[in-house]
Amino acid sequence: MDIFEDFDATYGKGCYTSMSDGLGGENIMHDGMVVGHEAPMGTMSPEGTLRILNHEGGTDVLKDGQVQSHSVANAMGGQDIYHDGQLHHITTPNPMGGVNVYDDTMHLEGISMDNGIGGENYLAMGGNVDAITQYDNPLAHSAECRFAPFDAAKTL
Repeated sequence: MDIFEDFDATYGKGCYTSMSDGLGGENIMHDGMVVGHEAPMGTMSPEGTLRILNHEGGTDVLKDGQVQSHSVANAMGGQDIYHDGQLHHITTPNPMGGVNVYDDTMHLEGISMDNGIGGENYLAMGGNVDAITQYDNPLAHSAECRFAPFDAAKTL
């Protein structure tokens, strides 16, 4: 599974880089700062997050004993990722050895690719307001909310 398949770009748009932590996990960097950590499959991260394989060809991410996300293999060779039982995003493999990440309406959210140093890069296309507002309790996730940069020329 691609490290960025079930990663939420909660720090806004731009490039995220994964780099080995030397212990089998990956540190996620954005703008020169570590913004996340992905522990090896089946190992609890320092933040209390556990990623385990499920019987549907995907992974379950648990935090504090509760399922945060559930993914299943899809017909396009990627994953369908669910949060709170609702489709959150969809991934498909891309020719750069990574995945394209789409929201639940198939709008491109980001692209991952090999970074040549044993990790991956993820190019996030914008903020995460739409993802945050889909939670049952968006206020519980308000600290994660990042708005896309203002673009006066953007058409709706």
